[in-house]
Amino acid sequence: MATLIKPFKGVKNGEIYPTEFEAGDECPEELEDGARAVGALEGAEEKKPTAPKK
Repeated sequence: MATLIKPFKGVKNGEIYPTEFEAGDECPEELEDGARAVGALEGAEEKKPTAPKK
């Protein structure tokens, strides 16, 4: 699991309500892509998802 660098809200697998995570919390694996997309994940600038080629 990666560490969050800013607050992030996401819905964990098997749940229906979002969980609010604080900076310094461990990010669940299933939410890492979303956290990375909004810049909330440690090292997000190095691991930005690439857009599929058309």
